Amino acid sequence: MSDKRVFILGAGSSKGHSKGVFPGITEFFAKAKTRLQFDLREEFKPIERYARKTFGWHVWQDESCDIEALFTHLEIELDQRRSSELLSVREQLLKFIHEVLLNLAELVEESSEYDELTRQENPRLRSSDTIITFNWDLLLDDLLNREQVLETHNREPEQQYDHGHYGRFTSMLSGWGKVTGGSRLSPPYQQWDSSIGYYLKAHGSIDWFFCSNESCRRAHAVFPVQDPRKTHFCAECHDALAPLLIPPALNKVHRQYPLLRRIWGLAAQELRSAIELVIWGYSLPPTDFHAAWLLRQAREGPLEKLILIDPQAGAQKFVRHFSELFKGKLQEGAVIPYQSFGDYCKNKPIPTPEMRFDPISAAEV
Repeated sequence: MSDKRVFILGAGSSKGHSKGVFPGITEFFAKAKTRLQFDLREEFKPIERYARKTFGWHVWQDESCDIEALFTHLEIELDQRRSSELLSVREQLLKFIHEVLLNLAELVEESSEYDELTRQENPRLRSSDTIITFNWDLLLDDLLNREQVLETHNREPEQQYDHGHYGRFTSMLSGWGKVTGGSRLSPPYQQWDSSIGYYLKAHGSIDWFFCSNESCRRAHAVFPVQDPRKTHFCAECHDALAPLLIPPALNKVHRQYPLLRRIWGLAAQELRSAIELVIWGYSLPPTDFHAAWLLRQAREGPLEKLILIDPQAGAQKFVRHFSELFKGKLQEGAVIPYQSFGDYCKNKPIPTPEMRFDPISAAEV
């Protein structure tokens, strides 16, 4: 019997871990202004002009500025017409996201929820657990030994390295596996092996860089790097590497990058094996149909329990938003909300009537 547990992480998990230092999707510009004193009117002026022209947003004043919506709209426009102006906005937007997340990370001081998940003593994260995160930041990566893993790859590139969830990601999925020989083809399978846990970043990461030169042998090979602030070059063609971040709601982009396509396929298989699904700090935006498709893959497996971790998880509307995805699959009482990850660890669910989940009958299916 599978005991596979899959965690789905959204911006709310990093916000909760950082005790509010990290932003939600509508708080990127506000955090840049109040916590970092960034001035878009100077260094990031193209973003300010584009947001005002496209959405009517004054990014310093409007609290409704949704960076994911801005990013998605920009990518759609670039798909229609690749002007130098739009490419400049995209370059500035990527730089802005990188700078905000890297600088905010330096303000996170106290250990918190991610530490509880990854601590060595009485660990909450089991080797067979899989984490699927929609976040771009490195807060959890660092606690999963990111620095140690990448330092080992840099120092001994020929060594096949497996150091927990993050080490499995670099050796089995990233460009480091190609350097070490870990990318050898696996044989076809008939039944998925769910005994291994993975760390899967579904929308890229601020430390991911890839070669965009289509004629290069390492084209599209993605390397997590130790210092994302520096320029990195392809060791094969010597072009500067490009950052890999994608907007959440632009579904077709996932198939443009081989690594992301592998990650989404692997994530779907892991969800089909899950007996417990933990959705932490993720609100499932109504426009993100690809993520909804991914979550529904858990319907095909032995799923018995849905855990919701969010400050709003006690609200009936929030619970229904997710439980509808599994209508007819889960039994009454199988959807359990918690206000924080700490409450989940202590098994202290929100004691409200909204916890009740009413499955449909077989006749309604």
